[in-house]
Amino acid sequence: MPRRAGSGVIGFAWRVALPEEAPPIPGLDAPPFIGRLLRMRGIASPDAADAFLAPERQQPAKTHGLHGFPEAVERAAAAVEAGEQIAVYGDYDVDGITSTAILVEALREGGADCHWFVPHREADGYGVHADALERLGD
Repeated sequence: MPRRAGSGVIGFAWRVALPEEAPPIPGLDAPPFIGRLLRMRGIASPDAADAFLAPERQQPAKTHGLHGFPEAVERAAAAVEAGEQIAVYGDYDVDGITSTAILVEALREGGADCHWFVPHREADGYGVHADALERLGD
């Protein structure tokens, strides 16, 4: 591939080969290759495709199976009611940062005095550590 003048970046293009044996989804209001991609993911109906492509319409995840979830919600509600600060201890990978941001935003919208902490990958390592918790308490 040619190099773009002055950019120092080598350019490239992705080429994706779609298997022709995955038929598009009949009745889907999208290009046929989108239907084939969705079909390859196990999505076969226009309604299922719409739900996948427009996640804001999906129902929230079921939380009844998460151990300790009801107690965590009760504790967070009590903290908001009492005006206590809440700290969200996040993670530095992409889903950890994303979930930290979503949780902090949701808690703040619910009236919480909420702060966040994402550990430094090299300095703090992986997982929850006492020294990081102590820094949060300061």
